Amino acid sequence: MQTTEQATKHPFHETIVEVIGRASSRDLECLGALIKATNVPKGHDEIIAAWEKRRQELGWMPRQDLGVPADLLKQKQAGTISPYTV
Repeated sequence: MQTTEQATKHPFHETIVEVIGRASSRDLECLGALIKATNVPKGHDEIIAAWEKRRQELGWMPRQDLGVPADLLKQKQAGTISPYTV
């Protein structure tokens, strides 16, 4: 039986998209590090879209993407195998 807390929690790939959408520039840097250190099982395209949209809204240059889209695409192509997998 699920508790109320468990019922209100969402998968990482859904939550991160929402959080990216309201992130400050500094927050986005931290989220980028988190994403790159996390084994993301699905939602890669949605995360990349949210990342690119927010990056542009904050006025970041294309080269300032911190490698997040490339990392997510690599994970997607590899079936979410990450060097950080324990």
